[in-house]
This record gives sequence, C-alpha cells and structure tokens, in this order.
Amino acid sequence: MRMLVLGAGMQGSACAYDLLSKTHHEVVLADLHPDHLPSFLQPYQGSERLTLVRLDAQDRAAVRGVMKGAAAVMSAFPYYLNLGMAVVAVESGAHFCDLGGNTEIVLRQKQLHQRARQRGVSVIADCGLAPGMVNILAGHGIRQLDRPTAVYIKVGGLPQNPQPPLMEFPGVGPVLSRTLSAALPELGTLGPKQIASLVGVAPHARDSGTLRGRRTVWGGRAEVRQALYMGALVAARHNPHIRTFYHRLLARGKEKKRALVACMRKLLRILNAMLKHQQPWNPALAAASA
Repeated sequence: MRMLVLGAGMQGSACAYDLLSKTHHEVVLADLHPDHLPSFLQPYQGSERLTLVRLDAQDRAAVRGVMKGAAAVMSAFPYYLNLGMAVVAVESGAHFCDLGGNTEIVLRQKQLHQRARQRGVSVIADCGLAPGMVNILAGHGIRQLDRPTAVYIKVGGLPQNPQPPLMEFPGVGPVLSRTLSAALPELGTLGPKQIASLVGVAPHARDSGTLRGRRTVWGGRAEVRQALYMGALVAARHNPHIRTFYHRLLARGKEKKRALVACMRKLLRILNAMLKHQQPWNPALAAASA
C-alpha cells in the first residue's frame, strides 16, 4: 500500500517517519524542494520504501499524477493549499487528511462530503494540534467517564527555541512575517545565496556557448517574492540601512527596479541571518547576511 505525504518540512517529514517506522507501507514524500530532509529520515533515503518526488503544488496535473495509486494522502502543505489538495484527492480516489489552519477553508472542505462518499474515501480536515489532536484526546477522555458534563481544553504551542520576531526589522509587517513563516520554512537554515536562489531573487546567468547574457532573477517562490517586494519597498523608504543601500545603488546608475530587487535580496538575507543566529535585528547582522 502506498502512502503520499505532501510537504517535506518538519511536520511532513515526521509524518513520513512514523509511516516508515511503524508500518510496512511504501511512502512517497513530495515537495518543491525535497532535497533537505531532517536527519531522522536519512536511514530510509535510498530504500525501496521511501520515494522523494519534486512537486509544484500549483501544477494540478502533476499533483494528480503523484496522487494516482495512493491509498491515502497526508498533507503538510500550507493551509491555503488544503482545499485544492482535498479536491484532487477525492477525484483520485484517495483518503485525505491535512493539518488545517483556516476555518473558512475547512468549511469549504466539508462541502466535499457527498463527492467523497461517492468515491468511497474519507476527507478529514484540520488534524493539526488544535483543533485536531486536542479534540481526539478530549474525545478519548470523554469515553473514559460515565456521564461527563463539560470539557475544558487548553492548548499552547510554545517553541523550544523561540525565534526573534521578524517584525522588529523596519519594513517587515504582519503579511510578510506570516508569508515567510508559512511559505518559507527554510528561512534561517540555509546560507544567504541558497535562500536568495530558493525565493527567486538571486541573479542567474543566461549564457550559451560564447554568448554572455544579462544576469536576471527568475524562478523561485512567487508568493514569497510578492510579499518581499512590498517589504523592500517600505524598507527602502523607512529603514535607514536599506534606504542607504538603495540610494547608493541608484547613485551608481542602477535602474530603480533592479535596485529594488537588490533590496529584496538584502532584506531576505538579513532576516535569514536573524533566524540563523537567533538574534533580534541589529546592524551587525547586515555583515553576517553578506
């Protein structure tokens, strides 16, 4: 039996590990960047039971292809992808569960009930910590009692290694902070060049033979890049460090758009250094981000 896990972050990797260590199922782990796996999955790399697949969640044909033949799909993708993944899973005849994160999306997933029944599959949304695990534990507790009258649930997710708030950096607002948290879990784990390339703000060569093309930025994660653009725009006006950097580029004759892309890259590298070194913003991090 083949199980599909969407998302190779810490939660998706942990899900794949449980399936590999506690069952005899084959596991397919799909992600846009499946190359950076945690150490606990390394014993299974190269084995017949674990298959790594590079998958763009925006490519529905590719998603259908990877779901074909899967008995069940466990999604650790960001919450805003849950509805689309659930729809494709039902169409593919695969059971589906996800980590939730947005009540409106969960309500829309519940509308798949009749289609799921017709296909003979189950869709179990919102299986994260709360609601999700706490509801399962509460239900188990209720079944142990004769006549329970009330249930009180308290939950709090406190990180073992708290990260400095990104919004301490002038130019980073709630939208950019949430986008980086949800769509760029690699932030703080990669080097400055790698993180810039991953997002799509690193210049790449367009050479062919003896021809030397103009270096341009392309590829990467569009949603992160869009949020980063607005953050860099604000920072170029109100953050002294980025503003000085921006005007220095203009003084050298750099086009405004290209100067702003450089500011996006600079901003991303600084935020990456903040998380990597577990430090709040200070000018010294600018040197560490180079």
